[in-house]
Amino acid sequence: MATTERCLIKYFITNLKTGTLKKDIMEITVLVENTAPNMELIALHGLSLFIRTKKHRILVDTGDKDAFYLNAQKLNIGISDIDILIITHGHNDHGGGLECFLKHNKKAKIYIQKTALENYFVRTDTKKYIGLDKSLGNDRFVLVDGNYKIDEQIYLLNKIDISFDAPSFNSYLFKEQNNNLVLDDFLHEQSVIIEEGGKILLIGGCAHTGVINILNAAKKIFKKVDICVSGFHLYNPGLNLTDEKAIPSLAKKLKNFDAKIYTCHCTGITAYKKLKKSLNDKIEYLSTGSKINI
Repeated sequence: MATTERCLIKYFITNLKTGTLKKDIMEITVLVENTAPNMELIALHGLSLFIRTKKHRILVDTGDKDAFYLNAQKLNIGISDIDILIITHGHNDHGGGLECFLKHNKKAKIYIQKTALENYFVRTDTKKYIGLDKSLGNDRFVLVDGNYKIDEQIYLLNKIDISFDAPSFNSYLFKEQNNNLVLDDFLHEQSVIIEEGGKILLIGGCAHTGVINILNAAKKIFKKVDICVSGFHLYNPGLNLTDEKAIPSLAKKLKNFDAKIYTCHCTGITAYKKLKKSLNDKIEYLSTGSKINI
């Protein structure tokens, strides 16, 4: 599937211009995503984003294992220079590279919701553990409980009303509670908001709590969102299925936001193509190696 998606993405990815980082401009580089048009880079189901601002070197998620580190080397990005790591939720396709990160970075604080270190599973035909390695926790971990302000530039958004528009594939995801499996409530998920030069960037990870809900919550606090980078969890890799029924409604609601949308990872190529037909230039796809300046 990875090879097929690499081929498909060549037709659908926008060739985003790269350039020198100017004052008050954020630069985002995708270190890991499901697809990689550049065959020298590793494509892996997961997500890892490197964000460079005037003040910070930020990593949002690590993907699984060490692909983020190997790709960073090829893209001349120093993992040891990162001063903040944010894990969006407690699934190993977003935090499975923590061991590798701790090996190669000795200074960054690691911000994660405290419930992200609990036990999480996916269940289709069989039950599979998809949680994080809890043995890695140390004094560099900042266990967050709810919304959290890191500094004047970076805010973590956890308080989301998920009573509507939550992805249907959430029904396959569970957490362990009192030695039983119960449906995941995604209290371990946090989105990232970064402000630079008057621009508001929202990173939603997988948006298990629903990208529309997350956008609404961000707008209540910051009044606007200029750029949104997020998977929409419209694709289930275990079943190789796309939730096509959800796409028309999602596209209609995304049109109500002024934000430029960059999607990736758990949205899937099929869903992206359909969203693109409806949203046109409002939405683009990010792949491993993609770089954008804001």
